[in-house]
Amino acid sequence: MTDCNPNSTPCSTTPLGIDPEGEPMNESWSYPSVVGSLLYLATNTRLDIAFAVSQIGRFVHHPKKSHATAVKTLLRYLKKTKEFGTIIKPGGLLIIDLWVDSDFANLFKIDPDQSPTASKSRAGFLICLSDIPLLWKSFLMPRTCLSTTEAEYQAASTALRFLIPIRRVVLEMFRRHGYSKNHLRVNTTVHEDNAACYQLMTEQRLTNRTRYILTSTHWFWEYIHRHADDDDDEQYRNDATDGTPALERRSIRVVKVPTDLQRANYLTKGLARVQFERERKLSQGW
Repeated sequence: MTDCNPNSTPCSTTPLGIDPEGEPMNESWSYPSVVGSLLYLATNTRLDIAFAVSQIGRFVHHPKKSHATAVKTLLRYLKKTKEFGTIIKPGGLLIIDLWVDSDFANLFKIDPDQSPTASKSRAGFLICLSDIPLLWKSFLMPRTCLSTTEAEYQAASTALRFLIPIRRVVLEMFRRHGYSKNHLRVNTTVHEDNAACYQLMTEQRLTNRTRYILTSTHWFWEYIHRHADDDDDEQYRNDATDGTPALERRSIRVVKVPTDLQRANYLTKGLARVQFERERKLSQGW
């Protein structure tokens, strides 16, 4: 779009829906081809467009005029920011951070009520190694969540399925370079802004209203650091099933972070310009 007007944000603040009554797309370009190129960009250097690309990617088989407009909105944003990507500035410490967020039922009254996606929540997460973005994702959750707490908790559970293997790879990489297993520490922190989800992750306060979460998303509890007193529990030291000392397994810390410092916000929803640029600065450095 050589002569297009540049745009300051990659998408509208209103979620992009199915638009069943909308006009069919009538453009000369290939919607799937353009979305494929944008997907490549979003998964390599441009996490600021991950949410927008995830939205338009839902409609590659039956794009409407509104979906084509959303693609062009994103291209106009890239037109303005084509010289940027992600600024790599290592923090100097060997740390892994996970920022995770969700938007509960964000397609409610956007997609038709009878559509299965109308009740879905969106999740997004960002994993950083030494403050460098390493892996990020924006996606609709496959299962319908019954509350904001469940949506946040399921998002965290999904993100931890990526975080824990990454942490193992980092540990193994440094051990292969001669670092002692007894002295190597990789501080790993999960940043969560939802109070109820934070409480479930750290205190395991399951009630009759939340116990249904236990069977599907609570699997990661054995990796969460709880109290220093656990260090004196000999059984706790040796209860690992994969040969890894339990103290080493349970070394992921969960902290409560203010919403305005939650770096995964712009992976779950369209934001106004000021808020979007603030979050982009936190994650991408510009």
